Amino acid sequence: MSAHRFAVRYAQSLIDIATEMNQLDAVFNDVQELHEALTTSEDLYNLFHSPIVSGDKKMDVVAAVFPHFSPIIAKFVQLAIHKRREAHLDEFCAQFIELYHELKKTGVATLTVSSEVSSDVVNKLKGTLEQQTGKTIQVDVTVDPSLISGYILQMGDRRIDASVSRQLNDIRKQLLA
Repeated sequence: MSAHRFAVRYAQSLIDIATEMNQLDAVFNDVQELHEALTTSEDLYNLFHSPIVSGDKKMDVVAAVFPHFSPIIAKFVQLAIHKRREAHLDEFCAQFIELYHELKKTGVATLTVSSEVSSDVVNKLKGTLEQQTGKTIQVDVTVDPSLISGYILQMGDRRIDASVSRQLNDIRKQLLA
């Protein structure tokens, strides 16, 4: 069975349990924190992908690094380790976050710009996205001067790249072809 199918099953089960126990938002916060740690920490990534490190040691590390996690998340991680699927925890978390947003009818859009933008621009974008999707949207803005000018808007698996740096790269590829 593919990792994606495991991720969907685990995430849906976690959503069901958290909803049943009236802890969906708390579990969501823990899952976001775990996902962030798994995707940014090379040490944590290596730990969960190492066949040499025992499951007990992995659980000890999780308990030490995340002592504030709810019992639901602690048991979830323990189950993944017990079933030897800890290498896929980041995928489980990403799928949970996606299902959570679908359930709550919310979404997150990332706007990457070359320089700071006003809150009016962000609010207009937010309004347009909410109108098009029918969801409540949170817009995260990041500044990346390497874009030169323009923006990149990412929401889910959709991406609009209207940056000058991409256009220059496209021109460079055409000239070299």
